[in-house]
Amino acid sequence: MKKILTIDVNPMIKTYGSIGNYLGILNANGFDTTGILINHYLDLYYAKNSVGFIERDYIKNQKFERQDFLFSENNFISKVKSEINNNHYVFLILNELYVENKRIHRSYSYCHDWLVYGYDDETSTFKMVGYYGSEKLPRVYGTVDIIYTDLRNGVIHALDEKHMYKNTSLDNNVLWVKTANIEEQVDFQRTKRKLKRYIRGQFLFCNKQLFLFTGKNVVQLLINYHKIIRKKAADNKYFDVRNYRFCLENKKIILLILRHYSNDIVLADKYEHEVVHKLQMVLMLSAKHIIKPDSRINETIIELLISAQKMEKDIIYEFLESN
Repeated sequence: MKKILTIDVNPMIKTYGSIGNYLGILNANGFDTTGILINHYLDLYYAKNSVGFIERDYIKNQKFERQDFLFSENNFISKVKSEINNNHYVFLILNELYVENKRIHRSYSYCHDWLVYGYDDETSTFKMVGYYGSEKLPRVYGTVDIIYTDLRNGVIHALDEKHMYKNTSLDNNVLWVKTANIEEQVDFQRTKRKLKRYIRGQFLFCNKQLFLFTGKNVVQLLINYHKIIRKKAADNKYFDVRNYRFCLENKKIILLILRHYSNDIVLADKYEHEVVHKLQMVLMLSAKHIIKPDSRINETIIELLISAQKMEKDIIYEFLESN
């Protein structure tokens, strides 16, 4: 027997599973997520050299029901299959040291979140979605098949480990889509006000820590970060690929706004070419730098970010003036 629940493995936002997994479920189940994306994923923050969305967990908290996933070592496999049969997705914390699959296996204890969306008795594997990759390369979001006993071993061995998900809403649970109020309408005037704030550059205090947000500030801070690297040992400096993924995803949200609401269709094409494509190049370069550090990559990233920042400001101003 087998059962596979539907999921979109290429959602617009997927840097963290707390967005990607849930957005992928909504997309695959036929919900229009345009309003959710525009309403809640326009604002970025930058703090301590990290970039993220201010409302990172909005979809998870507002669009899904969930309950703890309780199991024993003996009934784990049957319990997971039972939840899938009940159309529940299963969210698990997996110690990847105990999974033999070469796309996931780590040589040390490493706990990470994974989503189970199906199973197949013929191959004795669970269908999983999450981030996988080698220890030296950036992790990639996608699907992996994990043998029943490997998943059980990985989850059991994560129970006694100290990890960021411990005793939080991200610990082992089952989840399903709420039956009402999933799709959202976009308030165009509110969206315009957010875009104005976006290009002005503002800041927000949160838990006594300064979060600088909006595209202008985030990109400028990344530029400043790379200029500092220029003065130091750039060849050995680590780039956190997630920062550039978040920025790219943010630009895709703005492109979504331009595609839906611009009176000038050329603006969206221009934004895609001058901003989105340049952030895609930055993302690829940051990943390349991890494999083979090179100070020239740092200079290219600076040039691309400066160019994208200027073009973005001009295009958004033009959009606001013409709509």
